[in-house]
This record gives sequence, structure tokens and C-alpha cells, in this order.
Amino acid sequence: MFDLVNSGDMSSSDFMNFAPSMSKNINNISFTLDNLLSWGQSQMDGMITKQEVTNIKSIVDENIGLLSKSFSQKSIIVESKIDNQVLTWSDKNQIGIVIRNILSNALKFTPENGTITIGANDKNEFWEIWFQDTGVGLTKESLQKIFFKEETFTTYGTNNEKGTGLGLMLCKEMVEKNEGSLRAESIVGKGTCFYCSIPKAIDKLKDLA
Repeated sequence: MFDLVNSGDMSSSDFMNFAPSMSKNINNISFTLDNLLSWGQSQMDGMITKQEVTNIKSIVDENIGLLSKSFSQKSIIVESKIDNQVLTWSDKNQIGIVIRNILSNALKFTPENGTITIGANDKNEFWEIWFQDTGVGLTKESLQKIFFKEETFTTYGTNNEKGTGLGLMLCKEMVEKNEGSLRAESIVGKGTCFYCSIPKAIDKLKDLA
């Protein structure tokens, strides 16, 4: 497209008509590439987890912002109940990829005019971050496949969005590298809730002291 404009074979106005779809495709490619590179690192044992005090609210807010256009296009309401007290001992980049994947997944499988809610439960030594959507939901059989390497599981979203099948598997690996756990509950036709448990920062700092 850029070459056509530079060569004079396409006008600037025609180019601008294609700009929104180009932007969406570039963002999707970038997101997929992040997943592939991170997964490749983990398979080669080259992924280094650098745990530190991580503010979950800031990561959630950042990723809601990154996906805001896509949420608007499907008229999906996103509500975060996370506050600044939710501090974890985790790798910011890895947890950012986890949150982005889960939000992207919720976006993909939530029909237009749906809702996605993010919150946190205090679980003693862990913060349990949860992501509840009003999407199409998963069968028990599908729920058992989404986190495992042995299964190649990918489906189309409510607007025919296509995934890589790597996202949730990668999320599980990354959460476990941060000494946490990831699980999901789902009801077909009503939605899915992902629960991501991550060690609290205050407890880890006490141990280090």
C-alpha cells in the first residue's frame, strides 16, 4: 500500500480509506508475533522471568486502552474493578502478555453489546485476578483443551475473528513461571471467567527480607 502511494498509483485519499483496516491488521500481526516469540523463548528455555513489584491496575488499564478501538467496534463495555492495592510479585512483561491475551480472547468470543469485567480476590498469599465475559462460553470438552500443548485448539470468534491457538497455552506457562496458576470456568451461552492467581508482592518482600 505504501509503495503504491509512493509510486503515484494510489491517491492519498484512497490510501486513507484503507487505513483503518490496515491498522487493525498490523495490530493483529504484532500481537501474534509477540505470542510466537514469547512461546519460542519458553520452548528453548530462553525465557527469563524477572519478578518485581507489579501494579496490576496499571497493566490492566494499559491493555484496555490498547484494545479500546476493538471494544468500541463491537460495542462491548469493559469495567475494571482493580485498584492500586493489587500488587503482585511477578514479571511485568509476562503478566502483561497474559492479561492482553485473556482480554483479547474475551473480546473475540463476546458478542456485540456484551460486557467484560475484571476484578481481584484476596486469596491470602495470592491475588486472584478474574476476567468475566458475557460471551458464547465453552463446553466442558473445550475447557479441558485450551491450556495444553498436546491440543491444537483454536476457533473463530463472534465476528469471525481468527486466533493462533497459542494464546492461552502461553498464558498458562507464563503464569506458572511466576509461581502462579491459571484456570477457567464457563457456561455455554452465558460466558467464561478466567482466574489468574499471582503471588502478592508484600508476602514475597517479607520472605526476601
